[in-house]
Amino acid sequence: MFLGKLYSVSGRWEESVLQTDVKFPSANHDEHSIARLIAGQSELSLYVHIPYCTQKCGYCSFFSRPLPARNGYIDPGNPVISRILEEIHEAAVLFGKPFKTCYIGGGNPGLLNREILQEILAAASMHGRAGEISIESNPESLDASLIEFLADGKIDRLSLGVQSLSKKNLETIGRNFSDPEQIRNILAEYCLPGRTWELNIDLITGIPGQEDRETAKDMDEIIDSVSPDHLSIYELSIEPGTPLYLRYNAFPGGIHLEDLRDESGKNLRKIWKHAAAHGYKQYEISNFARRLTDLETDVFHTCRHNQTYWAMRPYLGIGPGAASTLYADGCAARIEALHDLSSYSEYRGGRGGRGGAFSQGYLIEDLTSLEFLQEKLIMGLRTSEGLVKSEFSRIFKLPIDVLLPQTFQKMLYKKYAVETEDTFSLTENGKILINTILVEMFLEIDRSIKLLPTGIDLTAVFEL
Repeated sequence: MFLGKLYSVSGRWEESVLQTDVKFPSANHDEHSIARLIAGQSELSLYVHIPYCTQKCGYCSFFSRPLPARNGYIDPGNPVISRILEEIHEAAVLFGKPFKTCYIGGGNPGLLNREILQEILAAASMHGRAGEISIESNPESLDASLIEFLADGKIDRLSLGVQSLSKKNLETIGRNFSDPEQIRNILAEYCLPGRTWELNIDLITGIPGQEDRETAKDMDEIIDSVSPDHLSIYELSIEPGTPLYLRYNAFPGGIHLEDLRDESGKNLRKIWKHAAAHGYKQYEISNFARRLTDLETDVFHTCRHNQTYWAMRPYLGIGPGAASTLYADGCAARIEALHDLSSYSEYRGGRGGRGGAFSQGYLIEDLTSLEFLQEKLIMGLRTSEGLVKSEFSRIFKLPIDVLLPQTFQKMLYKKYAVETEDTFSLTENGKILINTILVEMFLEIDRSIKLLPTGIDLTAVFEL
């Protein structure tokens, strides 16, 4: 199952794994399975995971490793990066069409040598440019050369992991760069209004000791100074295996995680209201987009790549620890790459090697109908649109109110959800309680498991 980090009110979940190294066996399908899946997709988004940062942040559960960069960048001869490039090239050849979206995340992709970044973009654009290309960076890695990529139109969106403008809060979460004044200077130098590319700013709320208005104050300052097109406001999630978890739970009398979650949850409504007052639309629990222009009132700077995840459309993850979801023959396949840098770099199958680039070092699992249903509920209910009822009925061969009659009616009665002719979505109160709601839904599914169809109709999702 693929719950884990997905199961969070507003924490980041994309491609998230615990920090512990895990060595997966070779793919349990034959060596050409992944290649056939890639070639068979009617659409495909690409996620490239750069597994390096200068220093691991205390709260981070994404797979990454500290790497002292040469002259501020990752060495172009790095064997992990070489395999990533090999896989992007082969994926583009196999797919044979432009990727729907391309997202370069990490880790800290701002550490990429600009020649490597150009190679990644060139390989990903072999058959045409993706509809949206995004890159993450830590503020301290932002420089004129990356801004040049953005200004030249090579990348559409920059996502900066600011997290907080409070030195105290940055130090509490173990941020590897905790100088708010330098962050302000970087924003002022590179991110002023008038840019031709989209800017997303990541912020974290629910930090132990964080005052109620601090996140709102950070928002005010950032919006006034650089007017970002998009905000991602995540509730701190303290994950097992991270230094922050050990700090608060490895000794008697440590702060209880439940207390932290309860305290941080009280502030979410204020933050959401504050974002709305600045003109940002909450289109997913943690994500807020500004209108594209004052005239186009229904067009917003949403992140199309993340919308691929929430809609459970096919995506390919490349890089150590990256996950993929691909579809074939009415089945959903979850694919995960090695969580170990040395082992990942040892498998060199493409362009001169034995077999294809994807022939070793992956675990492939077919999702059951139950697992697919659980993920559909988790993903769909995070979005403001919610679940499209007609699509749900076609996929699972039952309407949601028939499959989940008790929870469905309870959510409507308590005003945790609203129903239209086309959709079922959570209200603000429901979004606050999404964990509890999902638990109740899963328990009801367990009680009525006989109703769940043995197969699912993925043509309802992808219009095949």
